[in-house]
Amino acid sequence: MSSNAQKSLTSFELQSFQAGNWKIDSIYDDKELAIDMAKRLLGARRATAMRVVEERFADDGELKSRVVFRQSLVDDTNAEALERKIQVQKEVKEARDSRHGTGRHPLAVAGAGTNTTDGVAWLFVKLIGISAVGLVALFVLSRMIFHG
Repeated sequence: MSSNAQKSLTSFELQSFQAGNWKIDSIYDDKELAIDMAKRLLGARRATAMRVVEERFADDGELKSRVVFRQSLVDDTNAEALERKIQVQKEVKEARDSRHGTGRHPLAVAGAGTNTTDGVAWLFVKLIGISAVGLVALFVLSRMIFHG
């Protein structure tokens, strides 16, 4: 058996993303050539994204695939958006830290706890209401049981 038959066969598929699907554009036997062509085609805006998939056919017949390059037209935009998000998160954290440094409790709500009399009165009204409903229920049940 020749040594070529024992080696695995490797190819590099250049795939373009068009209309929501990955389509094989061309096949290369050189990885760097495939990646270079993907960059050129993306630069020409022929597709919204390009990728190079390594296809390795082992001598046992098994096919192994892995993406060795992937780039899209929106990668730069996504990177900028991620940087802006990180910056905004830092600014929010700094603002919160400075606000908490003023002596306010982090969970304090504006106006909370300023008038405890209203809260106690409302609690008392609820207690009376629940007690009245309970007494009526007991009265009705006792009438049903004893006079039933």
